[in-house]
Amino acid sequence: RLEPAGSTAAALPRPSLVVNALSSWAGFAVLVVTGFLLTPFVIKHLGKNGYGVWSVVGSIIGYYGLLDLGVASAVRRYVARYAARDDHDALNETIATAMMLFMGAGVLILMVSVFASRPLAEFFRVRPAMVGDFRRVMMLLGLAATVNLIGQVHRATIAAHELFVPRNIVMIGITVFRAALTVVTLRAGWGLQGVAVSHLGADSVGFVLHLALIRRLTPYVKL
Repeated sequence: RLEPAGSTAAALPRPSLVVNALSSWAGFAVLVVTGFLLTPFVIKHLGKNGYGVWSVVGSIIGYYGLLDLGVASAVRRYVARYAARDDHDALNETIATAMMLFMGAGVLILMVSVFASRPLAEFFRVRPAMVGDFRRVMMLLGLAATVNLIGQVHRATIAAHELFVPRNIVMIGITVFRAALTVVTLRAGWGLQGVAVSHLGADSVGFVLHLALIRRLTPYVKL
């Protein structure tokens, strides 16, 4: 990307490609290790039936990611272009448009999570004793998915400015925080709701931290 001399984007410090890659690999490694270590602990505390419900709800929630529709990729492309040109008005218009699209998608996610939870529990033949847990977990994870989807705009904006190291540091911290919170809530006897609350809490903290990164490192970005 060509940046005019003295442009705001050109003034941002950027680590080398090797440092960026190493930070990304470190984030992936932390994610794999925490998942590997945490899964037996979760199964032990939830039991096979509880973990089965968790897996089913997680699979359903995963389809919400389709609502991205390539918007995050478009944000990375156009924010990078406008930042290189110091066209802050166009940059902020792009971000605002993406934010509105994801907020609309978030409303849809919440509606589906609330109103489709009971029919889905019946469709998957969830045991009557666990229908309540199924519905509560689906609503909590639906809210977490909404926060995470809107936060895609923040993460895409950071990536567009090639600020991969601070982004990956935040993501590593969120992964560890989610794992720790899961352990605490399960030991406290919160069960399925505890795992769902851990995901919602971690995604919410990540949302705030990525927003803080943007305001700290790219003050011309208006959210």
